[in-house]
Amino acid sequence: MALHSSHKEHTAFYSDAQMNIIDSIIAALLLTLVCLNWSRGDMYHNKKSAFETQQIIDATDAPVAMAAGPAAPAIGRVLLKWAGRLWTAIEVAEFVKERNAEKEKAEHTSGREATERIMAQREQYLRTEGAEALVSSAYQGDMESVRNLLRAGVDINAENENGSTALMWAAHQGHSRVVEVLLDKGANPNHASHNGFTALMWAAQSGHIAAVRLLIANGANVKAATESGTTALWWSLTGENIEIARLLIEKGANVEATIQTDLENRELMRVGTTVLMKAAYSGQTDFLKLLLNHGANVHARRRDGETALSLAMRMEQSEAANALRMWAEKDCACR
Repeated sequence: MALHSSHKEHTAFYSDAQMNIIDSIIAALLLTLVCLNWSRGDMYHNKKSAFETQQIIDATDAPVAMAAGPAAPAIGRVLLKWAGRLWTAIEVAEFVKERNAEKEKAEHTSGREATERIMAQREQYLRTEGAEALVSSAYQGDMESVRNLLRAGVDINAENENGSTALMWAAHQGHSRVVEVLLDKGANPNHASHNGFTALMWAAQSGHIAAVRLLIANGANVKAATESGTTALWWSLTGENIEIARLLIEKGANVEATIQTDLENRELMRVGTTVLMKAAYSGQTDFLKLLLNHGANVHARRRDGETALSLAMRMEQSEAANALRMWAEKDCACR
C-alpha cells in the first residue's frame, strides 16, 4: 500500500500548486487575447464580447476534460483544456467582431435611411404647409414670419393652390416693405399664377403705387398679359390710381393691348376691347385723356363693332363721350 502511494507521487510530474500556477499563466494569456479584442468597437460591445466568450469557454471545460481522460498527465489535461479554450476564444472573438461590424453597418444604414426619410418629409412640408404659411404671412404683412419661414428653407417662389406667391399677395395688399424684402432675397417679379396674373397686375389693381415702383425697379414686365389679355395698365383702371397708369405708360406699357377671349355676360371682356374702351365705359375721363395723349386709337373697334365712343354713349357717360368726340374730330381734321 505504501509502495503504491509512493509510486503515484513520483509519477505525478507537477504538484497541484504548480498546476494552479500554470493554469493561471495560461488564463492570463487568454485574458490578454480577449482584451486585445476590446480595441475593436465600443465599450458596450467589448464587454459583451468578453462575457459571451467566457460563457462559451466555460461550456467547453467539461467536454475537454472528458476528452483528456483520467489517465492523461495533469499538465497534459491543463494544456489540452487551455488549447480548447484558446481556440474557442479566437473563434468567439472573430465572430463577435464580425457581428458587431454588421450591427454597426446596419445601424449606420438605418440611421441614414431615417435621416433621408426625415429630410424628405421636411421637403414635402416646406413645399406644402410651408408654402401656404409663407403666402399667408406675406398677405398679412407679417415680416417676422416671412423672414423665419425663409430661414427655415421655404422656397421664396413657392406657390399656393392657385399658383400665387408670397410676393403677389404682398403686392396685392400693399405691404411694400415685405415686397422689398422678398425682391431683395430673390423673389421672381414676373412669376404668373395659373391664369397669368403677376404681382405687378395685383399691385396695380389694388392701387398700391409703392409696390408698383418696387416691382418695376426690379424688372417686372409692364407688358405682361393674362390668358384673357388683361395687363397691369388694364388693372390700374380698376385700382383707380392714375399715377400708376402714368408710370406704367412711361415704362412702356402697351396702350393698345386688347382682350383676347370672350367672357359671357361681361361687357368689357369681349374680343378686341381696349383699355380706352374700358375707361370710356366706366366714365374714367382722366384715364381716357391720358391714354389718348399717349397714342390710344380713338377709332378702334372690337369684334362686335363697338368703339370707345359708342360704349360711353350707351352707358350715358357724357363727359367721357364728349372728350372722345372732340378727340375724334381733331384726329380726323389732322388727317
